[in-house]
Amino acid sequence: MIDQPPRIFPRNALGIGLLACAAGLLSGARTGSDSCAAWDAGKASRLDWLPGPAEAPPGISLYGHAVTSTGRPVAGAEVELQALSPETTGARTKTDSAGRYAFKALPPAVYGLVVSRSGQGSVGPIPVRVFPGMGYDRPQPLQVLVGGLGERPRPLGKAVGAGPTVYGRTLRLPFTIRRLAPDGRLGMLALTGQGVMRLSPERQSAPLVPLAPPVFPRAATLVPGVALLGGPGAPPADLLLATSAGPHGELSRHAPGGARTWCLGLPVSPADLAVSPAGPTWIVGTGNLGDLAALISGAGKPRIAYQLPPGSAGRVALDKGGAAWLAAGTQGAIQFAPGGAVKRKIALPTPVQRVFPTPDGGAWATGGPIATRLDASGRATARLTWGTPIDRPAIDGDGALWFRDGAALVRADGAALTRHPIQGDAVKDAVDMVSEGRRQLWVLAADRRTVSILDLPCDCH
Repeated sequence: MIDQPPRIFPRNALGIGLLACAAGLLSGARTGSDSCAAWDAGKASRLDWLPGPAEAPPGISLYGHAVTSTGRPVAGAEVELQALSPETTGARTKTDSAGRYAFKALPPAVYGLVVSRSGQGSVGPIPVRVFPGMGYDRPQPLQVLVGGLGERPRPLGKAVGAGPTVYGRTLRLPFTIRRLAPDGRLGMLALTGQGVMRLSPERQSAPLVPLAPPVFPRAATLVPGVALLGGPGAPPADLLLATSAGPHGELSRHAPGGARTWCLGLPVSPADLAVSPAGPTWIVGTGNLGDLAALISGAGKPRIAYQLPPGSAGRVALDKGGAAWLAAGTQGAIQFAPGGAVKRKIALPTPVQRVFPTPDGGAWATGGPIATRLDASGRATARLTWGTPIDRPAIDGDGALWFRDGAALVRADGAALTRHPIQGDAVKDAVDMVSEGRRQLWVLAADRRTVSILDLPCDCH
């Protein structure tokens, strides 16, 4: 335990308090093999499911594959590069039998990529930037994944109805928050440069738990992660914490009393984690030798690991059945079974940045200006194409997707869109927006010291 006087924060007039993790919880937390069990991830299975070479041959400026949402190649598809400025001209080609296409010696510019085939519809235009030097003096390893051909998902976005006003409360904090993470108990864990603190709807105050630099918290959650329990009567829960120091990191578990149960050194800097009630944890991260997704047992032992293509280590989330959904960039969305095996690979029209599991076993996948509603079999049932990149997406307990639209919120339930005005300007300058899992959104302002808690108008589970 850390021997120091507690720092007590004043109670908030709105009834919002702070409940920090037990003092000393992170004492001794250091990154490095001297304090953690060593893990050699050299035996990780490669998870690159696009066909063809990892890099384009010399002289190629842009290349990729046309595949359906199930990963099947689309042969003979028309691939067009549309010129988006008067200084450039477009180009056309067709995919080969493996769905591959390539363009040579393109002038540096921004293009619109469109893939189409008779009877299967079209996808695009997808903005693609070609930089100086690409394809001239070195290969360009950019993969552009195009999926969704042959699907007929319900289009969303043509009509937006008016929804009720969203009301909220504001909490002003005496420290800077880098990231908010759901604690699984209808509250949030605030990751700061000095440590980790729990933000709770209860009126309580407690000391901030210190974390010695140069270790930086990247992701954290309480165990069990889906036990929606809160208040003074809630049983104590362990804390899982992912930290980084340069290109490496560590994953550690801490008991409520403050003792560190175990610690595992990571060959990557963590990007996100998700934990099941039984204890196994999915961790994703990026490092000098590539990206990694791994399943860690409740005792801190690696079970299975996948080497991902560069740029594929995005956010990871668990559904109620314990299956993990990974937002894998140009690789699309990947679903893992509770035991760690790859269950499903889903290609989508744009690189996937976030995946949100829904109560019915499906998910929302978002990236750029597109959000796709997937059913339990991975089939796209609805697709939203917004005029701008979908900003700060989150999900409520009903499985509806929420995102920012100026100073308002838009709700997409897979069948219709509604726009909800907000009392005040809570989301006007939001840098992060996170759902606690049911009917509230926690919004972090640009000053990173102001948090707004918005009560959503929904009949959430």
